[in-house]
Amino acid sequence: MKYTISTVLWTLCIRAMAQGDLDLSIRVLSNQGSPMPAALIKLYEPVIDQTLSAITDAGGIAKMHLNTGEEWQLFINGFKTGRTIKVPQSGRSIQSVTETYDPETQKRLALQTYDRSKLTPIRQSHASRPPKQPGFSTVEIHVKSRHGIVQPNVAVYLLNTKDRTYYQAITDAGGTARFVVPSYSSFDIDIESCLNTGTADLPKRDGIVFESRQEYDKLDIVETVNGDTVTQDLKGKTAAASCRAFYTLKVSRYGKPCQYEHIYLKEINGTRVYKFKTDDKGEAGTLLPFGKMYMVHFDFQHDVDVIDLTRSFGQATGSMHLAYRPDPKLEHPELFIPDSNGLFLIDFENFLKKQYPKPVAPKKVNMVTRFLGKLNEESREAILEVGYTAQGTEKAVPLNICFVLDVSGSMAGYYRLERLKTALAGLISKLQPDATMSIVTFESAMHIVLAPQKVGNDKAKITALINGLNAGGGTNMLEALKQGYEFVLRNHIPKGNNSVILLTDGYDENEVAVLADAQKPYNSKIVCTTIGVGADYNYALLKQLASNGRGMMHFVGEADDFNALFSSKLMSLLKPLATDVTLEIEYNKRIVFKHIYGPQPVTSGSQWPKYRLNNLYSGSNHVALAKFDLVKPDKSIEKEPVIIRMSHVDAETGKTVQEEQKVYPEWEDYTGMPELIIDAEAKKLYCIAVINQGLKVMADLYSMGRNEEAKKTLERTREQVMQLYPGARDTDVDKLVTSLDTYLGAFRNLARKEALKKSR
Repeated sequence: MKYTISTVLWTLCIRAMAQGDLDLSIRVLSNQGSPMPAALIKLYEPVIDQTLSAITDAGGIAKMHLNTGEEWQLFINGFKTGRTIKVPQSGRSIQSVTETYDPETQKRLALQTYDRSKLTPIRQSHASRPPKQPGFSTVEIHVKSRHGIVQPNVAVYLLNTKDRTYYQAITDAGGTARFVVPSYSSFDIDIESCLNTGTADLPKRDGIVFESRQEYDKLDIVETVNGDTVTQDLKGKTAAASCRAFYTLKVSRYGKPCQYEHIYLKEINGTRVYKFKTDDKGEAGTLLPFGKMYMVHFDFQHDVDVIDLTRSFGQATGSMHLAYRPDPKLEHPELFIPDSNGLFLIDFENFLKKQYPKPVAPKKVNMVTRFLGKLNEESREAILEVGYTAQGTEKAVPLNICFVLDVSGSMAGYYRLERLKTALAGLISKLQPDATMSIVTFESAMHIVLAPQKVGNDKAKITALINGLNAGGGTNMLEALKQGYEFVLRNHIPKGNNSVILLTDGYDENEVAVLADAQKPYNSKIVCTTIGVGADYNYALLKQLASNGRGMMHFVGEADDFNALFSSKLMSLLKPLATDVTLEIEYNKRIVFKHIYGPQPVTSGSQWPKYRLNNLYSGSNHVALAKFDLVKPDKSIEKEPVIIRMSHVDAETGKTVQEEQKVYPEWEDYTGMPELIIDAEAKKLYCIAVINQGLKVMADLYSMGRNEEAKKTLERTREQVMQLYPGARDTDVDKLVTSLDTYLGAFRNLARKEALKKSR
């Protein structure tokens, strides 16, 4: 018996949704030509993901009305027919279709599979029809081309549908392959690489001869297999071949033919990838084996569309129109990897909820130290927590401040500039008459609003100048920042508070390194406090400028009150309790210091690692985390302390104050796999600090073009996070892990992009 179903496969072209109406009549006949009542008809439109259903009447007819979608796929009793119903783009149409449905054939075909990967053929060779054997029958497969020419020396296979026994025989000079197989069996027929060309279902009799005639044309193309990748030279062929559909793909980009672009057709639930390239018309043809679904990919766009050949038989052709819309993350992955100037980091201190003990008067600064978790013989590292606070009455030190304000066009939005004017005027009303003040603004250019002067009795005049500010232009703070520092330096007060206060709501035209270099001559004498406004300010820039200037960074949201910042927090930041704050770590041969998260290193000579902390104000509550490597730890390590020294200058007395603490690790016997850090908040802070450090190293390496090292840094950082959180993680940590994964994906895409350049 031979089943040949000729199918033309159509795949829809993406365009505007149809707006017409279609009255559809579907008539279903059995394989004897009689009407089939009670057949379930389903139409599926994949673009809008909608399904419509109907049941045929006594005459085998189902009527449906369509006024949405473009091309609907037709199913009868759950089986896809291969027919598509097109809805007109406008107007009203009437269409009648007739489908022949053989349920037994459909059920039989549904049993076929396309996986032969783990099967080893049992080879048979019979030059003539063999004698009968009890329990066995003979199957003869006669193979001819579509033009009736016998096909010798062709491999034919029978696959037992029950036990998946696989037989192979070669056609003789007459094009016949003979098999001796168990009686009462059912087989799928394969010819060469064509799977399921037919079926051989033996009757319920013993010792019969079952004959099947199959059409097969040898594949006359050059097909090269390299690993999982298949390339084809079609030799100009544009017609379907045996068990293969000729598929034409037409690719456009921005409405124009996409020339010489790679297309990849990946077998779904398979391993092979068919790779080819469009021509100067943006078109490409390929011969695809039946029985598979193929996902369409481009170099820079994945999962574009699907070609479904699972229900294709006989001679099948198809076409597909594709709009190539490259994914920016694939086409330009370098835009999704920050360099050292553009890296966005959220300080782990931002997640600090713990309030460390406040100092008891007359002490103004307090330090709390401890090792996180206990050590055992399997421990390889230790983490030291250093919390520090400040409390007291701020001294009314002389003020010398310059406000460097962003008045670019975006500051006009959300009433930002108006709120700033009100808040700044309120701050001026609270300044001491002997305070020295200046105001510099910037947009595309720098403007001096108020040259340095004593506030005195001119508060009304200064307020009027502030109220006259208007927003407009770009964002270029470099000259304004330099001018602000120069104004403060010109009126420097040796024991006063000399500060630049920078406020901006956007990204600057200058690179971070350029602005940071502009600070360098002043950092030892002038404090820089930064204020970011809205959601789009450059966190990385403002954080670095504040850190370089030993100041603090603040944020004002759209709905936040500028007055709250300028009237309370900012006033207290103009009056520090402790300046020149440093932290020194003395370690030993058993507990070796490796890294500290938070402070910046002091470059001046010191026997032990020394770090600079920001100025401390009343209510300050901060933490630093230090990492140590352990050398052959045992219980005696409890007697090996780490010494922490914190030093600061009392802003009121001008005297240097130093505190020293010895911190001893705690020991416990090894009982399994104890966590490095037990305290949940401390573990979270450390984890975020590790991630931030990994991202910073990644950005620095990427800036130097050392992409592979940068990627490995991210991979090691991710491993550390997984060790800290082998189970469920904190939601904030999860967000940062997502950022690690995003950057890792970008590096993989970048490597892939470089490989594609070399292969083109």
